[in-house]
Amino acid sequence: MKETVFLGLSGGVDSAVGAYLLLQAGYKVVGVFMRNWAGSDGKDPECTQKVDRDSAEAVAHSLGIEFMVMDFVDNYMESVMRPFVEAYKAGLTPNPDVLCNSDIKFGVFKQKSLDLGADKVATGHYAGVLHDERSGAQLLLSADIGKDQTYFLSALKTEQLYDVVFPLSNITKQEVREIADSINLPNATKKDSQGICFVGKINVREYLRDAIGDNTGNIVDMETGRVLGKHQGVWSITIGQRHGLDIGGVSTPYYVCAKDAEHNTVYACQGHDNPLLYKTKISISNLNLIGNDISIETLSGRSDLYTRIRHRGDMVQVKSISYDNSDHTVTISHSEPHCAVASGQTLAIYDDKRCYGSGVVI
Repeated sequence: MKETVFLGLSGGVDSAVGAYLLLQAGYKVVGVFMRNWAGSDGKDPECTQKVDRDSAEAVAHSLGIEFMVMDFVDNYMESVMRPFVEAYKAGLTPNPDVLCNSDIKFGVFKQKSLDLGADKVATGHYAGVLHDERSGAQLLLSADIGKDQTYFLSALKTEQLYDVVFPLSNITKQEVREIADSINLPNATKKDSQGICFVGKINVREYLRDAIGDNTGNIVDMETGRVLGKHQGVWSITIGQRHGLDIGGVSTPYYVCAKDAEHNTVYACQGHDNPLLYKTKISISNLNLIGNDISIETLSGRSDLYTRIRHRGDMVQVKSISYDNSDHTVTISHSEPHCAVASGQTLAIYDDKRCYGSGVVI
């Protein structure tokens, strides 16, 4: 009998081609659209979810596969959006897609799919997974390094990758587009989504303002202590930000280099090359390692590791890794600095083939 795969069908071309490739590999495929967002009044006023759902259903019809909708609105609000808002309120910079993958796609979606009879689950991520007896599961980089999405998957537990298939692991985005065109998928020319994971394009700034509210404070020169201007809330400012600070009368632009949520103060420094914008030593909490074959001790002795602090961010070589048993934090020193490091960001750890997991920047 064919194995049954429940595929997260988002309405985009990547998951659509993923469904086709799974069919070609001999699986029975069920396309699942995840309803994760209902807006503030329950009617999806701010996102493209209905358009995406219709697109996903059209793809399923085109491929001749079963289609269903799973509702995770309450789970998404509790596990993703509330922590997202609370983190921003505290002056942190979390990534909602990292939370969505660990708690929704490979959490409740995977479990419900298995409960309904799936043998495996799949998504259209550009990533790979290797299952073996020694490691249990390894998270591998995509063949298309430019589109690689392992950063968003780096908080997954090893067991969450069991019974998982990534059908796009060995092809490029260009090949995905070519396949979509060759089989006349109805969304072959649809642009890539720029919104939050399985939600659509919402105005995050407006959402946070509604949830947190304005709280005017000072923007201060980090080096001189001089008040440069005002901000509308620490949550509204990003480390490394240049535009939108309304600091005039200077020949060298200012960049945000630090935030103090407790005192409602944002700090800025002049010049993109200012050392205050760069850090070679970064401490993380909540270390998550993917694979039963690795530990912090085995990684500490390696010289071929890299980290990144944002999707498609630069890979920076690791110089040393140390672990503090007293507070369970990990400190990573780098051979070159990362730019615009923000507390709350996900820091993912790699070699040239594999993502070993991640932690939260503190």
